[in-house]
Amino acid sequence: MKEIVYFESKRFYKGKIYIKYILVLLALLLLSYAIIKISDSTYTFKNIELIIYENFTSLFALISSIFISTAISKEHEDKTMNWYISKKIKIRDVVVGKFIFYFINLSIISITIFLISFFINGRVYGNGLTVLPTLSIITILVSVYFFIISLNIFISATQKNSGICIILSFVVWIILNISSMLKVVGLYIAPFIISSIQYESFYKLLNYGEIPNNFLLIVLLPIVYGLLLLIAAVYMAKKLLNDNTI
Repeated sequence: MKEIVYFESKRFYKGKIYIKYILVLLALLLLSYAIIKISDSTYTFKNIELIIYENFTSLFALISSIFISTAISKEHEDKTMNWYISKKIKIRDVVVGKFIFYFINLSIISITIFLISFFINGRVYGNGLTVLPTLSIITILVSVYFFIISLNIFISATQKNSGICIILSFVVWIILNISSMLKVVGLYIAPFIISSIQYESFYKLLNYGEIPNNFLLIVLLPIVYGLLLLIAAVYMAKKLLNDNTI
């Protein structure tokens, strides 16, 4: 597993992919301010942070697919998956290693930029939050990112073609957003959309500084879904490799 994290870090940092990722996140920040300007809303701490949160969850789910949904499929394209097997590296380690790398690195970069904007906007527009609500918001973001990255890792394990994986990620994102009109899906299935219990919790924390009574459920639900997706990703990656060797 350490080898996979190391190989992925070389691709991500030596290939300067992280620069593109940071630029995309900064573009999301600018988009947040533009949305408020276009909608004729007032620049307040709460208005700005609501839009930024929406962009750093819903649009993050869409944009991150470009960076993550090819994580495993590209190993088939580069013919490195069989090399991993020859080196006695298990498929499980490949899947989990890639998840660990992307979850830690993308989450740290995203949450750091989110927090910088959070504190700057709190200073400029006032009414910033105290420590406990801020930590609660970070916890929600971490759990949402856990689900999003697990979902993309799963998609990348289902196909050997990176282009198909990217398309599938877009399709899944659209389906989840459309199906969010169903109450159960909107509240409990897709944690990155604005009708989810995660968004409702963020809204309450931002406006009232109150931690919801069901906060543990709000945080654990995306993580449970994410773990199930990772288990499914390992199964699909093994199946794809076995089909390839038959």
